[in-house]
Amino acid sequence: MYCQHCGTQRPDDARFCPTCGASYGEPTDPSWPRRSLTGAFGSAASGLFSRRSRVSVPTVLAATLLGYLVVAVGLALTVLAGFGTLWPRRIVNTNCLVHTHTTYGSSTLQQVPGCDLLRIDPEWSLLVPVAVATVVAYILALILGWVMTARAAAYLADDRYRLWPGPRVLLRAARRAIGWGVTLALLAMVAWILWIVIVVVLVRVLPLLLVIVIPVSIWLVIQWVAPLGVRATLAVMLMVVDDRPFGECWGAVHPTIGQAWAFIGLTIVISIAGGVASQVTNLLFSQGGIWIALGIVISLLVTIYQTLFSTLFTVLTARALSGDATRAAAA
Repeated sequence: MYCQHCGTQRPDDARFCPTCGASYGEPTDPSWPRRSLTGAFGSAASGLFSRRSRVSVPTVLAATLLGYLVVAVGLALTVLAGFGTLWPRRIVNTNCLVHTHTTYGSSTLQQVPGCDLLRIDPEWSLLVPVAVATVVAYILALILGWVMTARAAAYLADDRYRLWPGPRVLLRAARRAIGWGVTLALLAMVAWILWIVIVVVLVRVLPLLLVIVIPVSIWLVIQWVAPLGVRATLAVMLMVVDDRPFGECWGAVHPTIGQAWAFIGLTIVISIAGGVASQVTNLLFSQGGIWIALGIVISLLVTIYQTLFSTLFTVLTARALSGDATRAAAA
């Protein structure tokens, strides 16, 4: 079995942890020890190269390409609905565009004054509804792709999770993600607006209160905003991978202030690593020729592995901080 506090393996009959000295309460499932966040980070890194990644990585690839496919089809349908053709030269008068050089040596395209850029007047009554439908379809594709990525990451974390649980589970998870995503975003927006209003009113009444408002704002971010945001993120992840209500998941996750900021810091590290890799692909793009194709492939791989890594880290953190190892078998 494993210690609930430090994750160290310990004898089944031990009453105290030989490493941290913590007292043991009720026995927990030994198949899912409570990891530290750095342990979850390391497990996420090693999980990318496990045997199960041969299935998870293609799933994330499919989820990523789903969004691109929806955008491509949606743009084509929007242009076709608005102009009746997909041929660019029939729509745009290229003679109205000229290259201009800036003082920094780069060139930009500018429209010739008085020149009608469009050869065909758009049919707005068709273009606008199709464009709106494309945006809605893209958002739904992003949500469904994120659910697929979360399931792939959960499968990497624990093989008791089913990678493809069935369309009903996926659609229910997507519906919950949309509903609670919108709800949490609105609550955060309302709280932010209320705080701005309170600050503006207080500062106008007594400008010297600005000296107090700034440290109070910092204290609120450190003590409340960041921990609540991390808790909501982990609860949403549990809701998707464990297929249970958000309220139950919210009650299961209790990150401390230190754990919340550690999660934020390690997530920033993942983003920085992805940014460095993106700079390498930009260098390939600047070389032109076949290097552009190589840059596209590398950029896609970086996106897939970074997304899977960050999602897997979130799943492992949520499972570790909730201490609930009994849900995976049914998820």
